[in-house]
Order: sequence, then structure tokens, then C-alpha cells
Amino acid sequence: MAVVSSGLELHYRDPQAALAWLERAFGLEPVLLVYGADGGLAFARIDGQVGVVPAGPGRPGPEAAGGASTETVTIALSDDVDAHCARARAAGAKIVVEPRQEFYGDRNYVAADLEGRLWCFSQKVSEGGPPPDGWRIEFPNGPPGRRG
Repeated sequence: MAVVSSGLELHYRDPQAALAWLERAFGLEPVLLVYGADGGLAFARIDGQVGVVPAGPGRPGPEAAGGASTETVTIALSDDVDAHCARARAAGAKIVVEPRQEFYGDRNYVAADLEGRLWCFSQKVSEGGPPPDGWRIEFPNGPPGRRG
């Protein structure tokens, strides 16, 4: 099976407020807005393949799990991840993991959004190095870029 594209849908109590906050804090701009017959925002797509929709039956947000976030949205940046973190902090994002260098060559940080959902922003800054002692990396279908 070949995947043509993939996406992610996030459920917010107030998707319009979430869109404004995500743009202010993380620089994520809407590229598509769909409004229902009632005039309310029914669906939005922000940078890449991330959808923003109203929370509701069958579409719970973190509040349905007592405020816990059980997943992390990961976004790769081409810009300075440290400056991005500073922007997010200034806009009120709670920084959960401060910017750090990973062994695989990325520099990243993790922030919680206005409803507690986790976002990881990363920037490739080097080719990386070997994994920490005791860790192992496998590519079941061959290394990326060499899959047949």
C-alpha cells in the first residue's frame, strides 16, 4: 500500500480562538476555512495537513481526558527553532521541554497550546551521531531514500 498523503485533525472547544492563538504563538496560518450553515467554523486546515475542527461527540479534545494530552503534533521548521520557541513563550505557550539538541541531528522543543495539546517543533541542524548506549535504530524497509 502506498500512502499518498496523511493528515491530522485536532479538536478544539473554540476552533476560531484556537486558530488565532496558533497563528500568534506558532505562526501556523490557515490555508482553508469551511463554515457551516450556522456560520460557525466547521473545519480549517493550517500549514501542512493539520485540520482544526470543533470538539464534540466523537471528536474529543484534551478536556475529555481530564486535560491530559495523549499525543504530540510534530512540525519541522526551516527557521531558527530557538527564536520560534521565544515567540511561542511570548504569546503565552507553556514550554514543556526547552530547546535541546537530539543525537539524530534535530534541535527541538515542546510546548502546550491554549487547551493543553502538545506541539513539538524541530529544526535539522546536523547529520547527527550515534544513538545513546543501549539504543538501537532499525529501518525494516531499508533506509529512508533507498526504499524500493
